[in-house]
Order: sequence, then structure tokens, then C-alpha cells
Amino acid sequence: MAMKGTKLPQRPKRRPKIIEKTVSQQKHRGLKGMESIDSDSD
Repeated sequence: MAMKGTKLPQRPKRRPKIIEKTVSQQKHRGLKGMESIDSDSD
């Protein structure tokens, strides 16, 4: 999945917690902790 940025495309903001967690993990993985500093408190 071409997810280079943390901002997702136009999508409903209502996401289940499980998906929210998965997205967070993928986010951290893809950015290698670059944006993780801000999303750490997420």
C-alpha cells in the first residue's frame, strides 16, 4: 500500500480501535519513527 505520509486519503474518521491500532503500527513502521515522535502519545 502506497502509504508514505501519515495523513490518510479522504476516508471516514470513524475507525474501529483494532484498525486504529493497526494503522498506528504500520504508520510507525513505514516512517521508522520519523513521525513516531508526534504519534508516540497516540
